[in-house]
Amino acid sequence: MQGTRVATINIMVSWIAQCDGRTMWCKGLAGMGKSSLMGTLHELLTTNFGGRSRLAAFVRYDRIEYSKASKLITSIAYALGMFDDRIGMAISLVVQTLPSVATLPPSAQFQLLLRNPLESVPDLGDGGPLVVIIDGLDECDASDDMLAVLAEGFGPTLSFMRLILSSRPLHRIATAFEGRDCISTLHLDTSSEDVNHDIQFYLEREFATIRDDAFLEKCNELDAVNKLMAQASGLFIWAATVAKFIHAFPGISRLQALLDTKIPRDATEALITLYRTALDTLASEILGANADIKKCVRSVLGAVLVTQTPPGMTEDILDNIVLLGEGSPPSRHIVAMLGSVLSPETEDLPIRLIHKSFDDFLQDRSRCGDE
Repeated sequence: MQGTRVATINIMVSWIAQCDGRTMWCKGLAGMGKSSLMGTLHELLTTNFGGRSRLAAFVRYDRIEYSKASKLITSIAYALGMFDDRIGMAISLVVQTLPSVATLPPSAQFQLLLRNPLESVPDLGDGGPLVVIIDGLDECDASDDMLAVLAEGFGPTLSFMRLILSSRPLHRIATAFEGRDCISTLHLDTSSEDVNHDIQFYLEREFATIRDDAFLEKCNELDAVNKLMAQASGLFIWAATVAKFIHAFPGISRLQALLDTKIPRDATEALITLYRTALDTLASEILGANADIKKCVRSVLGAVLVTQTPPGMTEDILDNIVLLGEGSPPSRHIVAMLGSVLSPETEDLPIRLIHKSFDDFLQDRSRCGDE
């Protein structure tokens, strides 16, 4: 959202302007808003950076549709070629000379498809820095060799190039990146005042769009936004889920259920408490059918969870296979009811879990419980 993450964006823009070919690793827990941050940077670099796009390549990984890292370097090469015809011509010559280049180890691919072509184009850096962004690195199957190549980045001979990576601080990634002089680490801290301010700002904006004066008056009376901000533990996905949960049914009972939870000790507990509260509240709102609706919810969530790879789960499959014979309402009603934690089916995409953190929650019985 415009107006949030201003301080972090300023740090990244300053790094882009001053850096000398190193790599930036933007790390943070699931739910910290890394992809939203990369999306904001994407927009900034393509529209508001010196009058010309400085975004040379953007690759985004997710756990469902795009998780193979084997084509990462060729994808970057393709994007660079589309960005500047001179780069494209240099890369084409490499492919014509060595058609099997895409099968080589990551280090050789990077040298032949990226570094050599970029170095061959005269005056390429005269217009300013060129930025390559890889978002969701933790969601792909990057090998140790690939991570080592990314850690090295473009190097001092291509001082106008910038490589920005975002991921959770998984052990294999941290091992490859931490302590390297060639990497600038930007840690998204859940406890910073800037993050709390941004979450408060986001919740205020979202609540202001609710057309219910009595509800908004009660929110002010309960100091709801400030209390919810304290419970978010610095997680933007927490705030976004709460906003969807309240928007779907702006009732005092839902708001009070959230406010009645204890302030969590950490970010993980914040998400566990939120997801449990949301699911329990949704089930309790169906009078006289609590056990039945919980059974339907479990069936739908389980089906979506285990079919996340394409073609994925659809309402048609839910109605004709998963919920068949249970006497349940149509799946579209259940999916709509779960709108704060599920993304509905579209023409191009199946039903999806709202976030990786909800995936983790559902797969850990100690978090989601038996109900």
